Amino acid sequence: GLVSAPALAFGSGSASSRNWRNTSSSNSIQISASDFISYLRSRTLIKTAQNLEEISQNNLNRQAVLFSGNLTINDSNKAIFANRSLVILIDGNLNISHYVCTLTAE
Repeated sequence: GLVSAPALAFGSGSASSRNWRNTSSSNSIQISASDFISYLRSRTLIKTAQNLEEISQNNLNRQAVLFSGNLTINDSNKAIFANRSLVILIDGNLNISHYVCTLTAE
């Protein structure tokens, strides 16, 4: 995968197996988060989730999910993402423990 954000902190981990990351870009077109979500909604159904249990309880898979609030993925909750292909848009902060196993998708 590729990770892109204005500031990235991984502790002793890395962005991906190839350490692909971008903290600066010079895109000629800039889009706000709300405009990007509107763009996606015009092309696909986006589910919403307030917590990780909603992803599991609603058996969300092969779709985009707008997560409201901060999200931490670590050893205690990583199983929720097993065998799921998701695009997660986060309206908050994302923290991924560097102890989490390799995340894969189809």
